Amino acid sequence: MLRFSRLPQLLILAVLAVLPSAGYCELQFYRAAIVNRYPHDAKAFTQGLLYHQGYLYESTGLYGHSSLRQVEAETGEVKRYTQLDNALFGEGLTRWHNELVQLTWKADKALIYSEPDLTRKNSIPYRFSSQRSDGQRQGWGLTSNSQHLILSDGSETLYFLNPADFTLHHQIKVSINGEALLRLNELEWVKGKLYANIWHSKVIVIIEPNSGQVAGVIDLRDIYREVAPKNRENVPNGIAYDEQNQRLFITGKRWPWLFEIRLQPTKAFSLATFF
Repeated sequence: MLRFSRLPQLLILAVLAVLPSAGYCELQFYRAAIVNRYPHDAKAFTQGLLYHQGYLYESTGLYGHSSLRQVEAETGEVKRYTQLDNALFGEGLTRWHNELVQLTWKADKALIYSEPDLTRKNSIPYRFSSQRSDGQRQGWGLTSNSQHLILSDGSETLYFLNPADFTLHHQIKVSINGEALLRLNELEWVKGKLYANIWHSKVIVIIEPNSGQVAGVIDLRDIYREVAPKNRENVPNGIAYDEQNQRLFITGKRWPWLFEIRLQPTKAFSLATFF
């Protein structure tokens, strides 16, 4: 499903200098070095991922196949599983006060579950005004900090929402050296920063949550080559952080592996080659 034209962003990234422009955040560049790899369901169309108390919680997408899962991280075994209605397309996922919050793509609502049994409790309609170019309100990625749920919708905007009712508290525009960064997707809150997959790319960006400026870029090409997806939609799309043990996990849509990675600083590179 082609949600946005890729050409405008390719043109923007092609002319971005690898060194920061005056007045903008200095970019840090990293390589995703593999620490461990664990089995992952190669049929899971991963849309959201989080880690809590020894388990991964995973949201999967596609109509008729969307689910919410509790997964044993080291073995990939699915311990609990809830199927979504066929009319719902599962998207981003986060945890809030012993509940799990799962986005839907175009159904205009989030689903609320008890944790850890994955019993669905209720749903909350989206109550923010979309900043997408088509004006359509959608759910893509979701994470949270200590105060807000943070939602992406495939545009350059991140929405900071009140958890009780999904009303908008504030929003930020994400940019690299002053240029808008579109197609923000799966999100994770890591040590006070926002990590984001960019749909149809081989990078994760690290975002300053106050300014929206990209402060770091993580190169996933080595991992992408190892996975060697045959379908262009099987993109990187899953970031989870084990805060207690400071472990960072990534996976993708229909990937056979979950990777534990560490960030290895590297020299600057051109972003245009990643899209």
